[in-house]
Amino acid sequence: MVQAVAAVEREVTQVARASVRAYFATLRQEPLLARVLLFDVLTIGAEAGNRSLMATTSFGDMVAAIIEDLYPELRRHKLDPHWIGNALVGAAVFMAMQWVMSDFKDPIEHMVENCAVLVDGLVALVRAQNETRAAAEPRTSKRKPLLG
Repeated sequence: MVQAVAAVEREVTQVARASVRAYFATLRQEPLLARVLLFDVLTIGAEAGNRSLMATTSFGDMVAAIIEDLYPELRRHKLDPHWIGNALVGAAVFMAMQWVMSDFKDPIEHMVENCAVLVDGLVALVRAQNETRAAAEPRTSKRKPLLG
């Protein structure tokens, strides 16, 4: 079971890195698109700004749904997948904005690793909380006592 969970966690972090890598690579390859999506859309009018916010919200909702599917126990730890999804998306978007403003100073892999550390942290947190919870739960044994 532990190996299965570890395999899923590895896959989650690999998928997260691949997704973030594709996002940053697209922005780097299409700097004009990056500026329009990250900056101009917010200033050309209320309707365009609202559409951009709706799209970002939808993406946050999608990330939240994935998190909730992978880690249904988060709510037991008083964590909300909705806000975690928003935090991950918000962090990636803000990092992208800063990166575009720096004229793509740092390499893509540097951006990927610094963004993916948030997912790594989530995986580590959930693993630690689950281990703590499992250690605290009483164990029942069906074996008969040796003496008795």
